[in-house]
Amino acid sequence: MTDPTEALKELREASRAYEDAEAARNRAHEAVIARALDALRAGVQPGDVYGSVPFTSTHIRNLAREAGIPGGRPGKVPRKATKPKPEN
Repeated sequence: MTDPTEALKELREASRAYEDAEAARNRAHEAVIARALDALRAGVQPGDVYGSVPFTSTHIRNLAREAGIPGGRPGKVPRKATKPKPEN
């Protein structure tokens, strides 16, 4: 077994590595959000943005709304098919 001093040293090194990785993840997270909002401002279609990020479309829409970016153009909404009326 490792002596206590060495074990504590290794624990501190592992903790430092974890904190560094967490900080890098947070920077990457913020960068993806910033680039997604930049893309929406540049006119990229929301569906293309949603398909290019690791977040839900709802999350991106909420972030865009908070950033004052107007919603995308309404798409074509398919009409409900009507059933033919039965002949008497």
